[in-house]
Amino acid sequence: MSTSSLTIGTTVTRAHGRVVLVGAASLLLFIVVLVGGIAGWPSGSGSFAPSSVAVADIPSNYLVLYQQSAARFGIDWAVLAGIGKLECDHGRSQARGCDPSGTVNGSGATGPMQFLGSTWRAGTPIYVGAGRRSAYR
Repeated sequence: MSTSSLTIGTTVTRAHGRVVLVGAASLLLFIVVLVGGIAGWPSGSGSFAPSSVAVADIPSNYLVLYQQSAARFGIDWAVLAGIGKLECDHGRSQARGCDPSGTVNGSGATGPMQFLGSTWRAGTPIYVGAGRRSAYR
């Protein structure tokens, strides 16, 4: 074996070792971040109380509905409240699709959460009154 082939072989082995070392360190870092994320993830859904700002902004009947729906479907009530605020200001917006009841916006969405009619019909219905479905209550 010549000196030049020995040098090339040693260089390749060192480069391969560095690649393996960087890969192993990256994998270890990924596992630490993943475990930390899982450990820090909230264990309950919507288990915290609304802030004074939320209580002041969200109509009480909507807040109750957000919390009940969150418990029923296993999601955070604040996510529902965020959607309700963005789409129709918790039912207070006068925009088409939000109010008056029964109207639709330009995209065909209706109700305070702005569901499309096809989505509403396919989803779990909420019955109000005499067994009627309503996207508004």
